Amino acid sequence: MRGISLVVQSATRFSKVTNGLFLAIWSVTPSLLIAAELPVAVELLSGTVTNAELVQLNETIAKLKQPEGVIEVPLSQVLTLKQATASKPPRTVEAEKALTDAALRDGSRLKLSSLSLQESRLLGKHPVWGEMEFGRNEVTSLRLAATDAKVDAAWKELSSRDLTRDLVVLRKGDVLDHLEGTVIGIGEKTIQFLLDGDEVPVKRERVFGIVLAKGEVQSPSLIRCDLDNNETILVDQVSLADGKWILSRQGQNYEADLEYGPISIDYSSGKLLYLSEQEPRSAKYTPFFGYTWEYRKDRSFEGRPLAVGQRTYRRGLAIHSKSEMTWQLGGEFRRFQTVMGYDPEISTASTALVRILGDGKELLKVDLVRGNPPHSVDLDITDISQLTIVVDFGTDEVDIGDRIHFGNAKVVK
Repeated sequence: MRGISLVVQSATRFSKVTNGLFLAIWSVTPSLLIAAELPVAVELLSGTVTNAELVQLNETIAKLKQPEGVIEVPLSQVLTLKQATASKPPRTVEAEKALTDAALRDGSRLKLSSLSLQESRLLGKHPVWGEMEFGRNEVTSLRLAATDAKVDAAWKELSSRDLTRDLVVLRKGDVLDHLEGTVIGIGEKTIQFLLDGDEVPVKRERVFGIVLAKGEVQSPSLIRCDLDNNETILVDQVSLADGKWILSRQGQNYEADLEYGPISIDYSSGKLLYLSEQEPRSAKYTPFFGYTWEYRKDRSFEGRPLAVGQRTYRRGLAIHSKSEMTWQLGGEFRRFQTVMGYDPEISTASTALVRILGDGKELLKVDLVRGNPPHSVDLDITDISQLTIVVDFGTDEVDIGDRIHFGNAKVVK
């Protein structure tokens, strides 16, 4: 149950090893640690998922309460941390319309209740996280008015442009028009706009949105926090202590109460690479009856979600028999992990041979049979520069729907 509680901590502690991960465990003594307990699911680099109550979070560890005690999990071993229950209720339609939709170049998207541009800084107020500040160059677009199906596609096209000059976008009926120049200020009632060398005030109520020219951006933050109401912010650090969340981003700290925190925290950046995110160094195919089956990324050969057994995967590969794929890894990763099996839509009896090689040395050889359970793979690829996946005919020596799916095919540092 969510809430504030007292967790007791011992002055002495012992340790254990679970899935290769060192965890510190506290026993119960009268000394007190005041903490907030929040049900979470923690996904580790090992692929295991731990359900627990989050007690504390800082820049290096997550303290989790389990039946056997409070454990310390190094964040270096954490991929994601997700709340097990919903956070605050969604905003009403009226409340959403009153907010400015701010899109940042790093993928952050926030909805602000007030907004101003002063010199090179964008100042806004978030309904939960309070006063926020961003560099002008961090901001891609600001939608000041509510959108709808009639202009949504046009706004997405304008706001995705790589510009050398700013756009002030105006709505005229069901059409978006725009002025090209330089936005020099955003006030409560007017937008100060430099048009052909002349400063032109534009009434803010007339402006549908603003798209800013691309500028030099600082190094991006790497921790992704998904918030309620389809908002996302990338930050440098996330903390939780004494029932308070703190998001730290480029020198700014934003604070919120326990119930308004991130619904998901993604620490995976820089720790792993999905093979579907990187083009292979080489791809070799042997045509069958004159047809070449080129591999697919994150979808089946029919363009549907990638499935292995009863589960679908957002990331992965679909590879046909008589294919050989090689990725350049540079010796930077420790493990190769995936779940592989036949495309569940294949109904005919079939077999396929899968071989996985590291720098030409065979690491795994598996005969797959349609209808058998998925095959989990976890291989040591320490110091390996090139990873190769070969899919070939199986014992039937023929292609009968040899479509092999590799769910969540990834390399882990």
